[in-house]
Amino acid sequence: MTKEEEEEGRGEEKKKEMKEEDKNKKNEEEGEEEEEEGGGQKKKEDDDDEGEEKKEEEEEEEEEEEEEEERRKEEGEGEEEEEEEEEEEEEEEEERRRRRRRGGREKEELSNLLAIGLNFYINTNK
Repeated sequence: MTKEEEEEGRGEEKKKEMKEEDKNKKNEEEGEEEEEEGGGQKKKEDDDDEGEEKKEEEEEEEEEEEEEEERRKEEGEGEEEEEEEEEEEEEEEEERRRRRRRGGREKEELSNLLAIGLNFYINTNK
């Protein structure tokens, strides 16, 4: 390997590590938000299951993206195209995060409404 290839390899490894660290931080932040919101054991189990599924999906997407990057490098595509695609991927990731946050809030609102309805039903039938 030439020095340039070694440096590129190190750069790629650093990028992957940084992406992983960012995702870990975001997952931890989302976990803290869910803990602050409170909820029952079942909700936490459901959230854990969903979180695992999302992590698996994200890992699969990352692997696919890495494979695509390797193919592009072998084909000799320009750096500009790679940068554009990285930006697009970041935008897509941001959109996924927004959807997840919205979904979490909606679930919390629905569970609160359900609790209110159950309390009303119980109190009216005493």
